[in-house]
Amino acid sequence: MTGLTALLAAVVAGGFAWPGALAVDAADLESLDHTQRLRAVERLGARGDGDLRALLAPLLADSDGGVRAAAARVLLRAGAPEATDAALRWVQAPSPADRPLGLTILRDAPALAPAARAAVDRCLRDAEATVRLLALDVLSRHGAGPSFAAVANALDDDQREVRLHAIRLLETAGDRRAVTLLLGRLPDGDREVSLSAIHALGTLGDAGAAPALVRLVQSGPDDARLAAIDALGALGLPAATTVLGPLARRRPSDEIGRHALLALGQIASAPALAVLIERLREPPISPDVKEALRRAGAAAVPLLVAVLDSAGHGASTATVTAAVSILGAIGDRRATAALAGLVDRRHPATVAALQALAAMRDPAALVPLVQATSDGDPDVRRLAFDALTATGAAAGAAALPAGLSDGDADVRAAALRLAARLGAREVAPAVLGNVTAADRELRRQALATLAALDTTPPGAMAALLVAARLCDQRPATNADGASEAVALGDALERVATESDRQTLAAAVAHATGAARSLLLRGLVAALTGGRAAAADIDPGPLLALVAAGGATGEMAADALVAANVSARDEAALIAAFDGAEPTVRARLAPALVRVHTPATLAHLRAVLDDEKETPDVRAAAAWAAAGVDDPAIRAVLQRLATEPGPAALAANARAALKQAHAAGTWRWLAFRLSRPDGIGPLARQWVLLRAENDETIWVMTGVAGVARVWNLAGAATISAGDPALSLAAGP
Repeated sequence: MTGLTALLAAVVAGGFAWPGALAVDAADLESLDHTQRLRAVERLGARGDGDLRALLAPLLADSDGGVRAAAARVLLRAGAPEATDAALRWVQAPSPADRPLGLTILRDAPALAPAARAAVDRCLRDAEATVRLLALDVLSRHGAGPSFAAVANALDDDQREVRLHAIRLLETAGDRRAVTLLLGRLPDGDREVSLSAIHALGTLGDAGAAPALVRLVQSGPDDARLAAIDALGALGLPAATTVLGPLARRRPSDEIGRHALLALGQIASAPALAVLIERLREPPISPDVKEALRRAGAAAVPLLVAVLDSAGHGASTATVTAAVSILGAIGDRRATAALAGLVDRRHPATVAALQALAAMRDPAALVPLVQATSDGDPDVRRLAFDALTATGAAAGAAALPAGLSDGDADVRAAALRLAARLGAREVAPAVLGNVTAADRELRRQALATLAALDTTPPGAMAALLVAARLCDQRPATNADGASEAVALGDALERVATESDRQTLAAAVAHATGAARSLLLRGLVAALTGGRAAAADIDPGPLLALVAAGGATGEMAADALVAANVSARDEAALIAAFDGAEPTVRARLAPALVRVHTPATLAHLRAVLDDEKETPDVRAAAAWAAAGVDDPAIRAVLQRLATEPGPAALAANARAALKQAHAAGTWRWLAFRLSRPDGIGPLARQWVLLRAENDETIWVMTGVAGVARVWNLAGAATISAGDPALSLAAGP
């Protein structure tokens, strides 16, 4: 890494400043070149160092508007009152030039003082429409309530954008005093203003608007009729059914009828629901009818249950099926008995009823669900298992023996999901029998279930080794294959015991493909958290795999740490470390400490001192040195903990210095970062741990999104370095 690259990495990591940077920026603030002044303000704001109020307050009177704006924004972020004081002066100034800037600063301020609000209200009468719009924007951030009169006056503004913004602001404020004013805007010459006023009347919820809205429904232009129908629905007035009912019955249904149906669903009165149920019984059933009943929610449940009860006695299969899907979407458990009755009778709507019961998760449906797992239709059996999984009731385990031997792979996968949910140890042998199934998804689910069980069936490791060979023969080429590989690695970690060390070490040595990194996960777990005696396994194959890089190299490095390499292998370990790629070196650094010879400790010290080394490797080496009783290493840690540099390196050095001595068991924790969309691992991302002594420890994930931290003496809370990322903890 070049010096410039290392510097940029340090800046990204945070906490870095050029020596003398503050003095340079302070001098640039007085430059005659406004561009130089502006850049100095931006640099100070980015770093946040120095006395920002003393440095930047004078620039609030700068001759250049860009410099004034930048200084005000930095001071605002710093909580300096000078920013809002200046903004108020700019808003009140006789010259309008600075008014937009002042309003922008007040908009972003944490609060709006009475004097500032009064100034903003006056800006609503400004000659410039841009200023009036900015003033409304300020009030939208800080609440329009105290400024009601000023905003109300803006409804008569000659600029449509101002009127629109004022209507939306009054709507958001929820102040019913605006109803009369908004009614006055219904005949506005601008169509969008009129429609916005109609929408706002519905949102405000004042029944006094209903007569005007009804008149629009009856005789307004089409777009106003649609908006008025929606507003009547939002008001929820039962009396509106009189005008909306006939529109909802129109055949063929048009846009007016569609909006009327949805409005009746929002009203949800008995007459409104009667119209909707009437339409539900008339094929073809419109999706809008279903959506309207879903919107009606709990109020519609008794009528929909009555439809189910009439199945076979007048209600068509399409009507019953539609009612079932609506009840599932509503999720009201008052419908459970009726839905279970359909399942019990094997009605044509049984599949939909099972899906609805799965959504409701009601244990009261257990008996018919268990019975449905023996249905002749595999789709019914699968959905019955899914519904049992959703309920999570222990009694569902009665269906597992038959489900785990079902002839349909999808049914067996559903039964495996139920076994995982229940942790059903009594079916562990049957779960194991599916680990080597021909179907990939079935194998993946069996592996995931095996990892979730609280017991390990006999022969589990042998079956997993067969699954690993299958993984080598059929490498992952898509997301499904990658998911199977993760599940296999999880299962190996869950099942591996101390007695499996030699078996797994041999399997790793003979594996040739994707299975190697997965078997290495099992080997690390089998080494019982790092308590293995030195020379317990042959480190040769592991040292060779370090050079492979990627996930295999990282896991081989973890295995070498866990294996407790003996002192006679120090030269081979150092050579492997120096030849590995950075992400692998970071994982291998703790092994240098575990060997604990003068040569390995000297090498660790050299890594810590090497400014050309990557920050993640140095940070890993710093934490690996925790508790090492070596004066030279502790001196380096002391320097790294206080000197400017990557934040992760300094934090890990501080945490390491807090350790009085190295932990004797070398306990490990592992974490996996997934992408925000959940698809695939998130590689090369920082993970932050907060230890029991409140020190922070940073570790970077590898190419598989996995991070492993050794030598933690106590518990730690975990978070992603980037708060937007999703963090999933591994074993």
